[in-house]
Amino acid sequence: MDEECTNCPGLCEARQNVVHGYGDVGGEFIFIAERPHEGADTTGTPFTGDDAGRRLQWILGELGFVRSEPDADSPEMQNAFCTYLTRCRHPDREPTDSEIDTCEPYLNAEIRMMNPQIIVPIGQRVIESLAIEYTTSRRRTSISKRFTRQRFVAAASSSSRCLNSTPRPTPTARRLSSI
Repeated sequence: MDEECTNCPGLCEARQNVVHGYGDVGGEFIFIAERPHEGADTTGTPFTGDDAGRRLQWILGELGFVRSEPDADSPEMQNAFCTYLTRCRHPDREPTDSEIDTCEPYLNAEIRMMNPQIIVPIGQRVIESLAIEYTTSRRRTSISKRFTRQRFVAAASSSSRCLNSTPRPTPTARRLSSI
């Protein structure tokens, strides 16, 4: 994938790294968030390098998807893949709809490559982008047909609520681990 992408001038000027997906490409689960956090922008690996990344890595470890420590810069993942709607991070704002659309081919390529059984959107905007944009009649494409065998699991209505709180096992986490 394009490490020197310049498709979004507003993002490529502010980013440190292009953050492509990471994990087990043969996995059954794909976790998708809106944009890289500061730590991921620094390390170049999704959900690493900061408190939010450590929390998600801890949660994935509790579910059996990560074998390494939560603070690893390159987590040892099994049966799961992590990625974003956009590949770049602007430190002062969320990505625009245009920037998300520009990165859509990268996300689609990762999903096609993996062919996951379960797609886990993290955050309301990801839920809207995946579940609404791909399934409404105003935007029917061949992409929507690729999602017919995947199931969506709403991880959280707000990624900040999920990733910026103290990690602890929840009934949802226990249910997900039995899938």
